[in-house]
Formats: sequence, C-alpha cells, structure tokens
Amino acid sequence: MHGTAEMIYNELKEHVGRENAIRAEELAEMFGMGERQLRDNIREIRRDVEAESVVASCNQGYYICTREELAKANERLYSQALSLMKTVHANEKKIGKSGQIKMRLDEELFGN
Repeated sequence: MHGTAEMIYNELKEHVGRENAIRAEELAEMFGMGERQLRDNIREIRRDVEAESVVASCNQGYYICTREELAKANERLYSQALSLMKTVHANEKKIGKSGQIKMRLDEELFGN
C-alpha cells in the first residue's frame, strides 16, 4: 500500500473493535481528504494481502476487526456470495425461456 493508505492503516490500528470505530468524517479530516478519497484508501488497505489486520466499517465508522468480528464478517460474506451464486444459477437456467437466448459474438467482428 502507498504512503497515505499506510498512514490511515496505522491510525486505524488504534481503533480495534467495533466499539472503538472512528467516524469517516473524522478520519478524512485527519488526513486532509474527502470521504471519497478515504474510501479509495480503505479499499486499497483491504485489498493489501500484506496487511496483518482487517479493516471493517459500521454506522459508527472504520475499525480494525477482532478475531471474533472477523469470523462473523466472513460468515456474512460467504452467505452473500452463496446467495449471489444461487441467483446467477437461476438466471442461467432461465436463459432460453421467455424469448431470451444465449448468443456468442463473432470474435472476428468484435475482437472478443
């Protein structure tokens, strides 16, 4: 992760557990940026496989997860992913019904 994201990450290490979350507005102001920029930095931190801690968010703001919070978060993510895959599976079965068809675009014409 780059400099600003690393500084944000280091600040978040002082906010472990949901009950210690720091508001997004406060964190953004601390680093002289808007909330959109903050979210971009948080995304970078979350995707950095070298980071030893996981950044979470809630209505109260951002924080570093405890082990228990991480386990619960992963359960929710697995559940959401499974739900999405079930929807994709159902959509795939519906293709061909109600006049919908699968079509493959010509690779020469469209460069796919």
